[in-house]
Amino acid sequence: MIGFNRLQQSRAHLSLSRALGITQEAPETTNERALAEYAYVASRSPESLAEGILLASALREHAGQGSFSFVMKDLSTAAGSLELAQSAGRLIGGTHIGRGIWSTNPDQDAQRVEIQPHLLRDYLEDWAGYLPASG
Repeated sequence: MIGFNRLQQSRAHLSLSRALGITQEAPETTNERALAEYAYVASRSPESLAEGILLASALREHAGQGSFSFVMKDLSTAAGSLELAQSAGRLIGGTHIGRGIWSTNPDQDAQRVEIQPHLLRDYLEDWAGYLPASG
């Protein structure tokens, strides 16, 4: 897989940020937060980006709504890693609002979504069902 040194990571991050239109050091909106995380993870570890996107997609599909909140500990359990869970949370534009609760819309009282420990496994099994059979 691709490995970047620190200078390459910095250049990639700056280039991605500019390309995505990220102009603030502290993004405020859901979309800005998601784009900032994408630029950060993509410039650091492409394989982590792929994992984060899969988990973020599973969470977003499970929630079935645009704005929601969730308990990071539960997402971390489903992911098997706190770092991956936090990245996925940021990739959907989520932010920590206190006491381990994250929200995609911190300015409103978003409905809390319960996350089962097998969220990612179930999502991947369902997704794999759409792949063509090898043969």
